[in-house]
Amino acid sequence: MTVLLFFAAALFMAFTAVLFFQLSKSRVLAADVLQKNDMLEQQNTGLAENARMAEAYIASLVCVISAYLLKMEKIKRSVERKVMVKKYNEIGLSFNDINIRKERETFFSKFDAAFLKIFPTFLSEFNAMLHPEDQIWPKENQPLPTDLRIFALVRLGIADCETIAGILEYSERTIYVYKMRIKAKSKVPANQFDHNILAINTACFERPVYSRSA
Repeated sequence: MTVLLFFAAALFMAFTAVLFFQLSKSRVLAADVLQKNDMLEQQNTGLAENARMAEAYIASLVCVISAYLLKMEKIKRSVERKVMVKKYNEIGLSFNDINIRKERETFFSKFDAAFLKIFPTFLSEFNAMLHPEDQIWPKENQPLPTDLRIFALVRLGIADCETIAGILEYSERTIYVYKMRIKAKSKVPANQFDHNILAINTACFERPVYSRSA
C-alpha cells in the first residue's frame, strides 16, 4: 500500500512537472505570437503608408501626362478649325500655347520626386558602388543629373539604350557613353552593376501581410 501511494505521488509530481513545463512553454509561445503580431501590425501599417505614397506620386505623374494630352487636343482642334476656314497663315500661332521644354522639365521634376520617394535608398546605394570622389549627390531641390536619371530608368526595368535615349532626348550613343563612364568608375564589376541597381528596394521591403498568426 505504501509503495502504491509512493508511486501515485511520484506519478502526480511527474504529471505536475510536465503540465508546469507545458504551461511555461505555452506562455512563452503566446508572448512570442503577440510580439510577432505587433511587429506585423507595424509592418502592415508601414506598407500601407508606402503604398498610399506610391499611389499619390503615380497619380501626380498621371495628372502631368493628362494635362499635356489635353493641351495637344486643344492644339489639334485649333489647327483643324483654321484649316477648315483656310487660315493657313495662323496655324503656327496654335502652337504658342505649349512649351515643350517647360513641359519636359515639369514631367521630370515630378518623376524625380516620385522615384526618390518610392526608392528612398537609391542615391545611397548607387553611390555606395562608387568611390567617394566619383559619387553623385544632387543638391537639395535640384533635378537628378542625367547619370542618375539613366540608372533610375534602369531600376524601373528600362534597360536598353534606345528606349532611354528616346525618353531623355539623347542619342543612343550618348546614353551608352554615360552608362559605361559610370561603370568604369564603379567598385563592382561592370557586368554586375545593373544587377545591383535592380536589387535596390522600394520603400516597401516585403510583401504585405494579410492576416495575423493564429
